[in-house]
Amino acid sequence: MKSPSYGLVQLPTFSKRCHQINIAIDTHKRIATIAKPPDALLKAVFQVWRNFISVLYRARIHLLSGAVARGVSVFAMYPIDTIKTRLQLETSRGVANYWHSLRKALSKPKYLYWGVVSTLIGQVPYGMLTFGSYEIYKSWLTGSLRASSRLVIVLAAIMGDLTGSLWLCPSEVVKSRLQAGQYSNTLDAIRKIFMTQGLKGFYQGYVGQIARDIPFRAIQLLSYEELRWRYRQWKKLSSIEDLSNIENLVIGLVSGSVTAAVTTPLDVLKTRLMTQPIGVSTIAYSSAWDCARQLVQHEGLQAFWKGLGPRVFYIGPSGAIFFVVYEGMKRMLSQSSL
Repeated sequence: MKSPSYGLVQLPTFSKRCHQINIAIDTHKRIATIAKPPDALLKAVFQVWRNFISVLYRARIHLLSGAVARGVSVFAMYPIDTIKTRLQLETSRGVANYWHSLRKALSKPKYLYWGVVSTLIGQVPYGMLTFGSYEIYKSWLTGSLRASSRLVIVLAAIMGDLTGSLWLCPSEVVKSRLQAGQYSNTLDAIRKIFMTQGLKGFYQGYVGQIARDIPFRAIQLLSYEELRWRYRQWKKLSSIEDLSNIENLVIGLVSGSVTAAVTTPLDVLKTRLMTQPIGVSTIAYSSAWDCARQLVQHEGLQAFWKGLGPRVFYIGPSGAIFFVVYEGMKRMLSQSSL
């Protein structure tokens, strides 16, 4: 008697293979029995992809705007980010050492753009994923939750940043190490990280990154949306009237600067975790808490504010540039046939 087929799997053959790899007979029989025919499975997969593409299409303006705005703002302010990273890696105490480190970082201007290629590879899709999905989540939450607009913004910001974080982390690891002078170029960094640590090396400091980025994004977008709303109320603008580029720039500058200052300690932890040498037990950190403990023990509480000035000077204008480009791109794409 010919055994019944389940999709593309013959039960006796399937049983034999499962027995060879020590899977219980009753378990794999249930797996085979509930398997769907290929046409139904393909139809379900097609439906999932069609829904996914439909969501992407509806959010195309936000996705493209986020990608372009992120690329422009990151590239424009990248040298300041490099200086900030090098200051955060300085382990000595005192104002004199701080200024010495700053002069040292500025002494070789050509190195200020080290890692910019890997950063853009990570940041442009990250901007697309984070801010595009933020708009999607915000729209979905508004229709699904009976909650205040502020809570919706915070939840959408958190979900959006988590969406983009898995893509961003590898480029942040490469960027931070290049800015610290640990590798000669992007390809050299990728090759050596993979050879010494494998894929997990590109996610070193991931917890520190999301611990920094989630509060950062929630505070930034909440303050930005709140400032825009209050400013529109003050100017008595109608729903169809938009703010000028200068107005978006100032609001973006204020929200970015405040957020950058508040989250500087988290950024210091992220930088130290991502750039720590592997296998050197005397200076390696076992976790974010261990990193914080060692900073307090060896460098004092002021270590958490290293790079504060460059970070605010980087994030503030970067946020201003981002939101000007973002709002401008949304306006332009909305008026086009895209």
